Amino acid sequence: MAINFCNWTGIFCNTTGGTVYALDLSGRGLTGTLAHFSFSSLPENITYLSKLKKLNLKGNKFSGPIPDEIGPLHGLKYLELGNNLFEGSIPSSIGQLRKLRVLDLSGNHLNSAIPPELGLCTKLKSLDLSRNSLTRTLPMSFSNLTQIFSLSLYDNRLSGKLPLHIISNWTELINLDLDNNTLSGNIPPEIGMLTELLYLYLDSNNLTVPIPVEIGNMENLRELGLSTNNLAGSIPAKIGNLTNLYVLNFFSSNLSGTIPPQIGNVSKLMRLNLSSNNLSETIPPEIGNLIHLEVLYLDNNNLDGEVPHSISNLSRLALLQLNSNRFSGRIPPAHCMTSTLSDISFDFKPFWKPSFWTKKCGDDMLLTGEVDDDVEDNWFDWEMIVIGYGSGLVCGLSTGYIVFTTLKHTWFVIFIGRVQQKLIRRYMKNS
Repeated sequence: MAINFCNWTGIFCNTTGGTVYALDLSGRGLTGTLAHFSFSSLPENITYLSKLKKLNLKGNKFSGPIPDEIGPLHGLKYLELGNNLFEGSIPSSIGQLRKLRVLDLSGNHLNSAIPPELGLCTKLKSLDLSRNSLTRTLPMSFSNLTQIFSLSLYDNRLSGKLPLHIISNWTELINLDLDNNTLSGNIPPEIGMLTELLYLYLDSNNLTVPIPVEIGNMENLRELGLSTNNLAGSIPAKIGNLTNLYVLNFFSSNLSGTIPPQIGNVSKLMRLNLSSNNLSETIPPEIGNLIHLEVLYLDNNNLDGEVPHSISNLSRLALLQLNSNRFSGRIPPAHCMTSTLSDISFDFKPFWKPSFWTKKCGDDMLLTGEVDDDVEDNWFDWEMIVIGYGSGLVCGLSTGYIVFTTLKHTWFVIFIGRVQQKLIRRYMKNS
């Protein structure tokens, strides 16, 4: 009596002919290795190899190397081995899978260079090698991946520059995530050719040279992250072209100059983080146009002057950080009328004594400080403020309360890039 393998858990067969087209054993808690498992020796009555389109073993505890024998599965379109304990190198034999559309090796312990043979998989739509320890540079053969629309290589140890001739070929790309590597050099102007891009993350690298003005060509962007680099330049005025942007993270990137007034054109922004840079002069009044803003971080810069009255327009603002700047004058009273910001306090230099710790919003108030006698001669005799959210214990409790009660949709926006990748893969599986 013949065994009907199509009734086994995780095996999927065509309705006609009973041919196995998918093995999906994801999230089964399986252990062991694949090192001695020869894919080419599978009995033909179990899986007609040329018809197998999907192999999904992700979310288990498989360890050891990914076997080279995976190469003969020439019909594969989806190979998903993510979130296991695989180690060693990515087998170059994967380059034989010329029909491959989705390759997910994320969340393992792979520690080799990316094999150039992956560039032979020219039908790839989604490539996720994130959360490994991959080294060296992006292979030049990646310029062949002209159909790719999601590339996730974050949380690795990739180095070198972003090759411009590779980037210019990724014209269908909607998600590019290279954050937390050791990439160096400049952001090539050719990145402006990626006009379909929705999510761009280059945070936590060693990128230098100013942000290219061509970044303003990517008018479909939803999220942009360039934080924790050494960009050493100003924010280009063409940032105002990104009218579909929801999240902008430029913190700790050694940016200088002023906040361009064109920032007010990015009216859909919900989160803006420019903290820990060298930005100077005043906050442009156009910031009041960002009526959807919920989180605003401008702390640890060299901003001065008065807080503009237009900031009163930010009725959805829940987190405001302006501390460690050189602001002076009065806080706009209407700003205190928002339902999400109820208390205002101010930070001060270590040698300043506060004239008060906190004051209930709603009053037009002049924030002042009292200078210590022993440093009075070393500091300017004028009023200075920096605004924070809460003070002392009140700050901690208030911020925690807001995060867990009013900012749920903000964190959704922050992580929507990751969710988007999952949706991309789910869409492709059903296509």
